[in-house]
Amino acid sequence: MQAFKHFHDDWLDYSVLEGTTSNNTKIEYLRMNLGIPFFDQLSFQPADLKEYRYLAAKSCAETLGDRPALCISGGVDSQAMVQCFHEFGYNYDVYCLTFNNDLNIHDVSYARKFAERNNFKLNEINIDILNFLTRENLDYAVRYNCSSPHFNTHFKLFDILRSKGYTSVVCGGNVPTQTLESDGRIIWGGGYGRNTLSFIKYSKISGFLAQGCFLSYHPRLAWATALLTPITEYFRPHTHMPWEEKLLRDKSRYDDKCMGYKRAGFDIITQETKYTGFELVKKHYADQTGDGWVFERRFRYPLEKLLHKDKFGLPEIYIDEQMQLKLDELYRKNLLPRRTPSGI
Repeated sequence: MQAFKHFHDDWLDYSVLEGTTSNNTKIEYLRMNLGIPFFDQLSFQPADLKEYRYLAAKSCAETLGDRPALCISGGVDSQAMVQCFHEFGYNYDVYCLTFNNDLNIHDVSYARKFAERNNFKLNEINIDILNFLTRENLDYAVRYNCSSPHFNTHFKLFDILRSKGYTSVVCGGNVPTQTLESDGRIIWGGGYGRNTLSFIKYSKISGFLAQGCFLSYHPRLAWATALLTPITEYFRPHTHMPWEEKLLRDKSRYDDKCMGYKRAGFDIITQETKYTGFELVKKHYADQTGDGWVFERRFRYPLEKLLHKDKFGLPEIYIDEQMQLKLDELYRKNLLPRRTPSGI
């Protein structure tokens, strides 16, 4: 077995996030070691995209030990991840986390549909999510230095799978898509921030191998998918934004993402709206209080205040002028105007 490595080790320098920063230090960029020749050789043909999916699954599988578990939420990221492994005969055990009282049934139902359509067994592990949030979320946050209740819940699942004898876990993650920021800037890889780092910290602290961003494990798969995904307008959500407006923006970004994944060859089942798995949990608390932001105020913001004293933000991938021209060229060539698929 090859030594375990995280998704970024072959192409993206993540050390700037893994180190410590002083107060008021803002980390702006992640550096990648991919040059213009890499992008000149990148192919968007169906046969090559299939090869990229195979190479991602093959190279990742070689690092996972004798008994890995694939974790599917029902979302398109985890569907795409499972497809890569099962498309080429890696029939690993697949697990889904279910919440008491069907509080993530909107997500789990898609995991069940995907498993049925692709003829694999879906193993389900149930937890009392409300009990976890009130009794264990803080402990997990401190143990793994993670302010996200979503990721702390994932870590609870990982701990359960470890107790069952699995050697590692794999999750879907994301790809370095481009976004149009509210200030007019186009950035790449804005999602490679604190949440992705949480998987790395979990692995190092727990000693249990968690590949938290499989879709970016192989750079060709990651960048081909990113360059086939329409640019999306993104305004970072905040508590002053009406909750309904946030949901509309999330839906628009989700639709763009699904188009990119389909064009990259992923046979995903798209959902009616963008799901994170916690919508019904948030609704439960919103119905109690009349405040759509109460989940964040109760279970996330206090952890951020406790754990993240260094305001390093969400770093993006550094793209110089020459590289930006190359990416623009590939994007225009492979994505026709008005978000119409180019036939790939």
